[in-house]
Amino acid sequence: MEVDEEEARAKMKTILKTFPIELELKYDEKFTKLLNILNDNRYHSPEYSESDEEQPDGKRQINVYNPSWRSEEVR
Repeated sequence: MEVDEEEARAKMKTILKTFPIELELKYDEKFTKLLNILNDNRYHSPEYSESDEEQPDGKRQINVYNPSWRSEEVR
């Protein structure tokens, strides 16, 4: 079984040219999902967080729970 070296190189060039584009598309898709999570209030529902009234020392304690329905992207 003889392999044509020029043909193999041409095929590899095509693969390598498209590879960065595929990675960029995957990155853009993931980045867009993360931005949507940050901008969408449903992921950060105020019903699942509590805050203390202001303390005499001026500090506040905020407790945020990890609900089971929370997206894996923000854990």
